[in-house]
Amino acid sequence: MMNYKGYTASVEVDVEAGILFGQVLDINDVITFKAKTVDEARQEFQISIDDYLAFCEELGEEPDKPFSGKLPFRTTPEHHRKIFNVGLPFKILLRCSTQPTLELFFRLNRAILDMRCDRNC
Repeated sequence: MMNYKGYTASVEVDVEAGILFGQVLDINDVITFKAKTVDEARQEFQISIDDYLAFCEELGEEPDKPFSGKLPFRTTPEHHRKIFNVGLPFKILLRCSTQPTLELFFRLNRAILDMRCDRNC
């Protein structure tokens, strides 16, 4: 993984072509680059980001931003209270108790999808 100006890229080896192929992660726009060495890949990644930002500025559009990890959302007062109460016995702050709750939700969701696939496949 490489980071530059808040953007993250992954790099993979294309053995057949003999190149490193990189792609910027966590945005809707597609930004790719290629190189022959790790140093060249890092440089091409940075050039690609700078070109992308300049292109967006030329168009007068906001560049796509990577996920920040901040997820503001609205809920009912009842759910708000339940989320708060999950952490209360352990003296966990509300902002800290939502992460384990979301992780549990994703695991349960994955398990349910796996069960459906087992039954239908």
